Amino acid sequence: MKLIFHVGMGKTGSTTLQAALAQNKASLAAARIHYQGQWMGLIRPEFDLFAGFQSFLRQPPEGLKIAAQELLDHAAKVSDETGAQTILISNEQYLENIPALSEFFTLLARQADLQIIIFVRPPATWLPSAYTQWGVTHKTNLGPVMPFGLMARQLMKQYDHVQQWRQLLGARVTVRLYDENTDAVEEFGHLIGVDLVSASQRKQVRPPVSETLMRAAYNNSHHQMVLPQAFNNMMRKSVPPQTPATLTAKFNTVFNYSEIPTILEENAETLNYLESEFGMNLTGRPAPAPPPFDLSSLTDEMAGRMLDLLCSQARQIADLTARLDRLENTSVQK
Repeated sequence: MKLIFHVGMGKTGSTTLQAALAQNKASLAAARIHYQGQWMGLIRPEFDLFAGFQSFLRQPPEGLKIAAQELLDHAAKVSDETGAQTILISNEQYLENIPALSEFFTLLARQADLQIIIFVRPPATWLPSAYTQWGVTHKTNLGPVMPFGLMARQLMKQYDHVQQWRQLLGARVTVRLYDENTDAVEEFGHLIGVDLVSASQRKQVRPPVSETLMRAAYNNSHHQMVLPQAFNNMMRKSVPPQTPATLTAKFNTVFNYSEIPTILEENAETLNYLESEFGMNLTGRPAPAPPPFDLSSLTDEMAGRMLDLLCSQARQIADLTARLDRLENTSVQK
């Protein structure tokens, strides 16, 4: 039995690839490959979906060993029922959790033909979109939104994780370069020997600059980590004093990429290892230019968005006030 884990990196077409895998189950089945999806609900129901996967990750080493055997048992059952010879799982969350999951994957490697597939982007092109995703849209740190340079240094640890995968599992780890010329679906299909039909369109679209800045401003009002849905629900709290006050300052906090060369130099050892080990160019690509800062057009767009938000919040406050008045009147009458 063969097990294939596609483990990222994030922001390398993973969402589009997962959609394509779900749409190509017939082609995969013809190649005797069973796409299991992203989560570990196949082991136990409590490990399903995002929240369940966090429970899976928090297991002690002995629990992870049991989970590995349960996965192998599940793979054998699927093989008996469908004739599949390969179980395929795709979830970029595995990448950064390899330190905690080393025993899990070591056990799998001992008992199955294990292949790990990782797409790697040149950091200068990856850091801006990764920062927007995990530093702004989904704030993954406590406190205010981090400036780009600070968060980018933390994100560079993703490249260390690639090295850890390679050192743990050796040739079982396949790494491919993902750049502006890469079709992740086509490249992944080539790796597994299946002609995959691409999803009709990209599953994640880059948000406009004004939305990114508004999300950053909103998430600054929360000390805890913030999921994207919180901004969508327009929940407010007071803004911490260290939050950049002007639109220009907010823009420079989010879109200042000037520290990328310094960050790359700080991580030269890891990047040199990856370039030498896998024969790819990770450091020869220039960083993208920050989006243009046109104060007039940006102010116009954000003012329109904030007017809609203001009216919506005013209506909700009026409704809540009316409800409180009714409750107080009822209490007084009693």
